[in-house]
Amino acid sequence: MRNVILAFLLIFLVTGCSLENLSPAHFFDNLFPKQTKKIVVPSSTTDKVKRKKSRPPLQKKVYQAKSRKRHSSPIKVQKLSKTYLYYLHSASLPELRHYLDSGKAAEDLPLEKYTLLRERRKGMEEDALIQYGSLKELIAAYDKTKNPRFKARILELMKEQEASR
Repeated sequence: MRNVILAFLLIFLVTGCSLENLSPAHFFDNLFPKQTKKIVVPSSTTDKVKRKKSRPPLQKKVYQAKSRKRHSSPIKVQKLSKTYLYYLHSASLPELRHYLDSGKAAEDLPLEKYTLLRERRKGMEEDALIQYGSLKELIAAYDKTKNPRFKARILELMKEQEASR
């Protein structure tokens, strides 16, 4: 019984649910985040004029590339926005930087979630610096933060330089 409760609590915390949103619908929505969908938009203006008369706007309708027959102009693909959980767990560093720097995250997210994303970006930047940074960059970062991970990597790089001489 204790294991079941612990498992439920772990899933509850991982999905990003709070005590305010304890409804099953919200729980399962966060457990299985929505996949990004692709919207196909034709680029020619003549097709747009015809579609306005006979069909609803293209932004609300999803078209498959297979259904188009010999379309003379190239097709543009727009992606729908990604969820908070994607940026928290799966996004690459450039994607996360772009999302946070665009200001969209600050507008859309509560302060707690925004802070978590900023902490994730900081950790990813530190990891990238440790893995790919030069000795000078690591020494400058160590002087600012006194992070022991930087110190260990500095010592490794110094040993490599000694061995290569």
